[in-house]
Amino acid sequence: MPLEEKCRNAVGRNLHVQPYYGTGWGWLGVRQLPPDYSIRNGPPAFTLLVDKMLELENQIIGVRGKVFEPGHQYNGCWCLACLRLIDEFNFEEKPGHYMIWIAQNEPHFLPSVEKAIFEYVSCDKSEPCLFGYGTISEFQVKR
Repeated sequence: MPLEEKCRNAVGRNLHVQPYYGTGWGWLGVRQLPPDYSIRNGPPAFTLLVDKMLELENQIIGVRGKVFEPGHQYNGCWCLACLRLIDEFNFEEKPGHYMIWIAQNEPHFLPSVEKAIFEYVSCDKSEPCLFGYGTISEFQVKR
């Protein structure tokens, strides 16, 4: 399931995040939010400024950074993304498919081989955390 070792050079660079429907996007944490059906397809695509690679057992399984897209509704928010399929991926010719979390406060990343990927990330329950699927690459993926 890892990203290729060459992907470590993504730290400090911008990557393109393309959310997609999957099983739908939704909110984690705050239960008082009214249903927002407009978010089911995910937010608009955005640029992610990567500050850290996420690892499990010395393998790169994802990225962390901040949304860097002036005018985007989540500009400045934290974004964590973990691969959700087993294969070897990169950000060029073989972009991976990710579980993606977007939150105002930095989510906690605690991976474990005993847990499901969904459980690797926990968000501050006092603030909403958006969750869904997408791809991440060095370029905009044409659909």
